Amino acid sequence: MAEVESFDNLLASRNLLKTSLENSRALALALNKTGPKLLEIDKKLLSLETAFRPSPSKNCTFAAIRDHVSLALGPAVAVLKILNSIRELEKELLSSSGLSSDLSTIRQLEEALKFLTGNCNLAIQWLQGVMEFLEENSVVKHKYIFNVKRSLSILQELKATGEGEHACLHEAFHKLEISFKQILTEEQACDAGLILQKLQAIVERLNASNRLKNCMSIFVEVRSLSARKRLQALDLDYLEKSIMEFDDLQEMESCIDEWSKHMEFIVKNVLENEHRLCKEVFGSVGSSVWMGCYAKIASQSGILSLLQFAMSIADSTKCPNKLLNLLQIFAVLENLRMDFNKLFKGEACIEIKTLTTDLVTKVVNGASDIFWELPIHVEKERQSSPPKDGGIPWLPHGSQSSSFVRFA
Repeated sequence: MAEVESFDNLLASRNLLKTSLENSRALALALNKTGPKLLEIDKKLLSLETAFRPSPSKNCTFAAIRDHVSLALGPAVAVLKILNSIRELEKELLSSSGLSSDLSTIRQLEEALKFLTGNCNLAIQWLQGVMEFLEENSVVKHKYIFNVKRSLSILQELKATGEGEHACLHEAFHKLEISFKQILTEEQACDAGLILQKLQAIVERLNASNRLKNCMSIFVEVRSLSARKRLQALDLDYLEKSIMEFDDLQEMESCIDEWSKHMEFIVKNVLENEHRLCKEVFGSVGSSVWMGCYAKIASQSGILSLLQFAMSIADSTKCPNKLLNLLQIFAVLENLRMDFNKLFKGEACIEIKTLTTDLVTKVVNGASDIFWELPIHVEKERQSSPPKDGGIPWLPHGSQSSSFVRFA
């Protein structure tokens, strides 16, 4: 009985070993099939690891881009702040609160536009560096490159705004020029000192902005008109006559007397005042500017017509009667010589200086020629018979020797 039980146990063990051996073979076969798949997965993991692992070259590229972007951010933020300031200053100019406030706001707006241009330049330089890196290294999507290009375009437009003619600033300058003309026109209505301060403030602001040309033209126009009006208040009809139109010697002498008064008036009262005003208003800009304005005012004041009248007397036919006229003209010019030297010095007044010099030369030469010919005319008069009553010889009006007698 024991032998049968032992045999059954051996048989069961054999069957168990057989089953285990078959299972081992099946497992080995399964492992053989799974191995290549594991190797394939391992390779993919290795490639993914390589793709996600940061490489030194990419690290350098991103670091360079990051640095350029960081450097561009500062100026870009400043541009935004400056733009906000410019908008506020524009509002202040539109709601003008007086000349002093406008001058201050214009100065601030000009400075803001300069800052805008400077910061736009900096931001553009750094963004261009970013752009170059992005185009040379394909590390970002095209939409990011597009955004950088768009930002560059906006900054370049803003830079052009700062450098070009700003619309609001242009309008502000135009208003200043209008105010300048109004102040000049209303010169007599207010305190002279206050008027002068306003004119000087406008001139200095426009000069600092290289916008003085229109202001100078306005000044010359207004002051020339004022000078002409003062002279036109006098009786100057004789200036329109030619020498041949005078009826007699007395009429000419009367006109020369009037000319003498008018010459002194225009030099000492009109032009002296304009000379001083030009220097006071434009003196801070430079002598060439205010002398240029004054020269134009003087030329348009009427003094050229007065000098031309005297020149026509000097150019007239030489005769003894002309001597006293020339001597009177010379006396007037000599009396005003110091004033002429002061008022008409420099190249700006070359027209008046030249005409005056020519006039003095002709007057002196003409008077000298007539004076040395007087003895001949006196001798001619002596040939006439003396009065029977023993009185002084009568010299008819217009006699050639009458000028000599009066001169003596």
